[in-house]
Amino acid sequence: GGQSTRPRVHASFSSRVKSWIISGVQDAVARAGMDWTTVHTAQRDGWFIVWSGKARQADYIIILFTPEVG
Repeated sequence: GGQSTRPRVHASFSSRVKSWIISGVQDAVARAGMDWTTVHTAQRDGWFIVWSGKARQADYIIILFTPEVG
């Protein structure tokens, strides 16, 4: 197979975002016929290079926020 022609969706999220929320968003992306390109990097060295490279190739970007706690 070649490159997918389906729209690509990349995301950014805090480790505080509940896994069921991320899973629900990922499922919605798949149901919409789009490819989910996000891999959790845990902000290891070089994480931004990996994240931003995929973000530049994405058709859509999703940012998941969490409330700030004290």
